Amino acid sequence: MSGDPRTAILSPDFIYFGVALSMVGYLIYVRDVRRGRADPDLVSWGLWTAIPLLAFATQLVDGVGVVALTTFAAGVGPGLVLVAAVRSPRPPYRLHVIDYLCGAIAVVGVIIWITTGDPTLGLWAFLVGQLAAGTPTLFKVWFEPDSESKTTYVMDIVTSALAFLCVARFSVATAGFAIVETSVAVAALTMSITKIGHRVHGILDTPAHSGHEDVLAELPHAHRHLTHFHPVLRPHLPEHRPRYFEHLSRLRDELARLQAQDGQG
Repeated sequence: MSGDPRTAILSPDFIYFGVALSMVGYLIYVRDVRRGRADPDLVSWGLWTAIPLLAFATQLVDGVGVVALTTFAAGVGPGLVLVAAVRSPRPPYRLHVIDYLCGAIAVVGVIIWITTGDPTLGLWAFLVGQLAAGTPTLFKVWFEPDSESKTTYVMDIVTSALAFLCVARFSVATAGFAIVETSVAVAALTMSITKIGHRVHGILDTPAHSGHEDVLAELPHAHRHLTHFHPVLRPHLPEHRPRYFEHLSRLRDELARLQAQDGQG
């Protein structure tokens, strides 16, 4: 097997198992959206629906083979999530400038990929577009690590790994899409588990307070975070963002206690 560079490490039959895992992951995400546990970024998931389906059509023309099924699943699955998000009665995730900017970059990349006569330029434009599509979700997970379904990303990583092992001729053309998809999934999963965004911005861990100054400095910071990123979700904070709600309430209680101590003094 090692002497034949055209022989894949795994049988192409494993692709079917990977596709099944991927679809299970997306169905779990749909369930989490319906239960209010996940807030998908509509720009990312919309592009994740359109771009893989276009790539799937191209792979069919290029004769990639059964590996193209993973690309197909990568388009159909996000499509189900997108439909669930649009039909959800809960307010959608608020879009930011980065959503529109990355969405425009992704669209331009896809247009170049479709229209250019240079296969290399078209391929790289496509991959840049796919990476731009995932950036808004990474931005969201940085600030909202609990707004994504972790299981979906785990399934996505496993599916991409199986796709790598089933490729007989490894190249950017055959594996580039899976590389970008895996990179975004690993980054999103890591940020969601470690909550590094909250650690950097000090949202979760309230420092020890030595007086009014610390509390007063922390309270507006937490409040601005909530009002800037979740203006339409504030009425649902006890349900959707319990950690933010508890954090803000704790700060207010601490401030009230310190003010009461000053009044008694």
